[in-house]
Amino acid sequence: MTSTFAESIFQTLKYGGAISLSITLIALAFLYRYQTTLIYPSSFPEGSRSTVPTPKDFGIDYEQISLRTRDKIILDSYLMLQPKAPESRPTLLYFHANAGNMGHRLPIARVFYSALGMNVFIISYRGYGRSTGSSSESGMNIDAQTALDFLREHPVCSSTKIVVYGQSVGGAVALSLASKNESVISALVLENTFTSIKDMIPTVFPYIGNLLSHFCTEKWENVRSIRKINDLPVLFLSGADDEIVPPSQMHVLYSICPSKQKRIRVFPKAKHNDTCLGEGYFHIIAEFLLSNNVWTSPN
Repeated sequence: MTSTFAESIFQTLKYGGAISLSITLIALAFLYRYQTTLIYPSSFPEGSRSTVPTPKDFGIDYEQISLRTRDKIILDSYLMLQPKAPESRPTLLYFHANAGNMGHRLPIARVFYSALGMNVFIISYRGYGRSTGSSSESGMNIDAQTALDFLREHPVCSSTKIVVYGQSVGGAVALSLASKNESVISALVLENTFTSIKDMIPTVFPYIGNLLSHFCTEKWENVRSIRKINDLPVLFLSGADDEIVPPSQMHVLYSICPSKQKRIRVFPKAKHNDTCLGEGYFHIIAEFLLSNNVWTSPN
């Protein structure tokens, strides 16, 4: 009787374990196959792939530009030049955060344009907004380089100082770009950026994150990129209550950045998506750029 009962329990555990293993493998296969869709939710919110607000909606004159990358992707982008002497003003190369498209970030771009008097160039990454293609780390790196190359060849922007600004995953894009083009960029501004995708997975999936991280092909190894920033002024902007990217990851990036012209500012009670609303946010950016001879007051 006891032997039969023990055998029954063993068989139950055996098959239960096999079922659990099968479910885990299926889940891993699903995550591996669709990881870029999960990491880059470009269709959220609904309509983000078709409806893209324009600077005109915010009273700003602009040029809509279709950039062609070396792998034949077409990137939708907006260039907003200052109405007076744009060649004398710095140009902001804006890499937006995850989800949505560049049009959703125009309220922020408007502050840089109207209050700080900067030219602004913003793109929708491949697979975002009306840009063609599908999102990936390798592809978005090409997108970033294409945008920078465009500015360097532009009749007006080529003579301006270029400030690269990135939020969240846009910070990873900005950091990767800056690490390869430090000599042609005047300053780098990062907001709520992570150390790597591998470090982020356990935050999103606390129970199986360490296992999942081994199956992720998207890396964004920002710890490696930041170590290549030696001379560029870098401003780190961190929301103290960031619920998506642990603020400690921003502090890690700051601490290992070799640049002597670095600064970090933490915004109390600010969360991941509202850090830009923190007290003095744009004043801090302006002050940082001014102190590094990148920006002067338009007035």
